[in-house]
Amino acid sequence: MVSGLFSSIDIYCERVSAGWFQEPLNTWSNLLFPIAAFAVLWYCRRRDDAPRFFLDKMRLLLCAEVCGVGIASWIYHASGLALFSIFDTLMIVVFLSTITFALLVRGVALSRLQAVGGVGIVLVCMPLIAELPFVKTLLPGGGHYIPAISTLLVLALLIRRQANIVGSPALLRSAAGIAAAFAVMVLSLTTRTIDLPLCGEWTYGTHFLWHALNALALFLGIVSLPRATSKI
Repeated sequence: MVSGLFSSIDIYCERVSAGWFQEPLNTWSNLLFPIAAFAVLWYCRRRDDAPRFFLDKMRLLLCAEVCGVGIASWIYHASGLALFSIFDTLMIVVFLSTITFALLVRGVALSRLQAVGGVGIVLVCMPLIAELPFVKTLLPGGGHYIPAISTLLVLALLIRRQANIVGSPALLRSAAGIAAAFAVMVLSLTTRTIDLPLCGEWTYGTHFLWHALNALALFLGIVSLPRATSKI
């Protein structure tokens, strides 16, 4: 078991041998995640007055989690070790859970308990959908992202519906931003899926584009988060 955790994972085009720093583009493209987090801080501080922005603990937490995603993925791709893939996955799940919860409460006006239930449904669906035979064929290694990406579209539609109910232009802008994040994630998943199939034509692969587009999607998701309410 322990030896398995320290075995090398070779599922990316760019990696041609075991060892550290064998995936330079896949590794260093993870710097885009902390850049995205700081871009959120810059953008939101310019858009909102500073006291309101710094009191929004949820948005600050999401920025910290984006940095965590980048760090975990950097270590994973730099090392190629199975152990660090666990931390990489864990950080993605943490961020996904947090932003889904926040959007359900702030954007859809659900209670905290209802939002927790919504997050639970997404997390349960991820491994179940990934194991479907046709999903394994079409999206090898990426099927578990389908529920997360689909959730963005559902959230965009629900937030738009809520915006129409309460007559909120701000919520309409949030819905548009989440829809944009969904579109970017669809393109992102495409680049992840074609990494190995295109390896013969492009030896560097396309997984680094997955990181770049994900960083953009996370930026869009956080800046589109409606402002804090009395709930969170």
